[in-house]
Amino acid sequence: MSSSSLGGLDHMTRVLNPEQERVLANERAFLLNLKQLLAELGCHEDDLEILQDSIVKLDELFSLVIVGEFNSGKSSFLNALLGDHFLREGVTPTTDRINVIKYGEPTRAPQVSQTDSYRDLS
Repeated sequence: MSSSSLGGLDHMTRVLNPEQERVLANERAFLLNLKQLLAELGCHEDDLEILQDSIVKLDELFSLVIVGEFNSGKSSFLNALLGDHFLREGVTPTTDRINVIKYGEPTRAPQVSQTDSYRDLS
């Protein structure tokens, strides 16, 4: 499947590997078949529109927001989720600003600075 057929994502960096692309294509095909079956069974138009929106959203990027009390382990959780040390951790509160972490081609080892208000972690 070409990137131009993926909802205009041809100008964006692809973040899925071939296996993940295959799973996404299978999910899209399943939902399209479900939509067709539901339409044949007389499903309400509003429900079909909700399903179509879900199909379109398969190709959209999303934001994941992590919030919590001070010193509750948000940075530790994200570092564990990402598999590397991207955010400072400590026994006292260490993160005093909003961090935006984006996918990018690795160019260097992750670096964490106590003074930077914005860090390019790619």
